[in-house]
Amino acid sequence: MQKLFSDFRQKHGKRFTRKPIRSFLLPLFLLVTVFTGLYAVKKSQEIRKFASSKKVSLSFTPEKIQASSGEPFTEGVVLDTGDKTVSATELHIQYNPAKIELQTITPGNFLSVQLAQPTIGSGIATIFLGSDPQKPQKGTGVISTLKFKSLSSSSSSSQISFTQDTKVAAIETDGNVVDEMTPATINQSGSPTVPPLPSGFPGLQGTIMPPPSIILSPLYGKPTPIPPFSSGNIPTPPPGVNGTVPSPPPRFRPPF
Repeated sequence: MQKLFSDFRQKHGKRFTRKPIRSFLLPLFLLVTVFTGLYAVKKSQEIRKFASSKKVSLSFTPEKIQASSGEPFTEGVVLDTGDKTVSATELHIQYNPAKIELQTITPGNFLSVQLAQPTIGSGIATIFLGSDPQKPQKGTGVISTLKFKSLSSSSSSSQISFTQDTKVAAIETDGNVVDEMTPATINQSGSPTVPPLPSGFPGLQGTIMPPPSIILSPLYGKPTPIPPFSSGNIPTPPPGVNGTVPSPPPRFRPPF
């Protein structure tokens, strides 16, 4: 190889140099450097845009609530559209029907158009809502209000959550755009236990004690009789209280 190069150089003399090769490599190197730099800048912008984009989320308000057995309570469904403009949503909400009863569903004012009647099943509810076609929504708002009743007779907790069938549609975006779905936690307590009344106390078990048969007038006056009861058992008065009052001793005289 070295001999061929030497023969070629001797034949062509000074016309052959390595300069043309170097002059070709330098522009190529600059072109690759510029292309690599532009690609890196573009990727960096895409990463920053993705990191700064706000997610579309569904949640309940309040996220935690305390309810006694038989007590009603309400939960609001909150939609945060993030950086999207939302036109409709299909909600699938699940709960434990042995502990919670869903009674009513009321549409909110954020997506105020009912695309179909809501349905309430055993532990599942479905809600279809949309926006005004001329005014798709962007921001945060309550899209529905759910009224529940606590059924648990003992202290326990349960959740109200969105199923994976829940969908949110946005303008100029294909498919389901919801990113996060946060459940609500219900801490339930049973009914308070009222202890029974103690036995052996007349009057606390529905028995009415009869009044005394006579009322004594003050200052040893004549007794005022009370008409006898027409029914009921009147206890026999003790000796000395049979409608008369013993006279005071002769030597006792009132001071007036």
